[in-house]
Amino acid sequence: MNPSTNLRVALRFVRLAINLLIAFCENVVEMLTDNANFPDPFPELTEVKSAIMALKAAALAAMDGGRMAIAARKQRKEELLELMRPLASWVQAHCQNSLEIFTTSGFIAVRSRTLVGTLSAPDAPRLKQGPDTGTLAARTRLLHGAYTYCHRIALASSPDVYLQVTVTTTVKHTFENLIPGQIYRVDVCGIGAAGEGAYSPAVSHMVI
Repeated sequence: MNPSTNLRVALRFVRLAINLLIAFCENVVEMLTDNANFPDPFPELTEVKSAIMALKAAALAAMDGGRMAIAARKQRKEELLELMRPLASWVQAHCQNSLEIFTTSGFIAVRSRTLVGTLSAPDAPRLKQGPDTGTLAARTRLLHGAYTYCHRIALASSPDVYLQVTVTTTVKHTFENLIPGQIYRVDVCGIGAAGEGAYSPAVSHMVI
């Protein structure tokens, strides 16, 4: 990175849908855990993990559409963001203005001169049986402007109910704990400086 350009954290994750926000935050926690580039993160990762779990529980409780449950979900989301914002700032302050170091944090960097708009849909993922029973491996092509990728999976019989949503820094992901004999649908989107892009066409595959 040009030393005259200050690296900044993209805070567009605050606008992500609940399931994507949870997946994004879980990925950040995983990448910062025992990360030699970022010792002793602040706020502590245990606090962030607790806030993620609280939001997960609130999101599940709000699925019935109850007003109080929806209000509680909104409150849990804000509590998580109150931790993620200062964590993002802490990472920005401790990355030594190095994009290589920064990307190990799981956060997304904004560089004003290379800002890319809303991302188009990536290619439909290629699916194959994973290494173990009940697993499914998915892979798509690199998408220009994407810093991370969101992979999601649903049963073909209930395509709008996503069972797993995972944000990764790579174009491939292996879904686990699936039911052998069931047909699943997988799609993927890129996440860049402007936030979540369009989703790819979904692809179906039977898990064995």
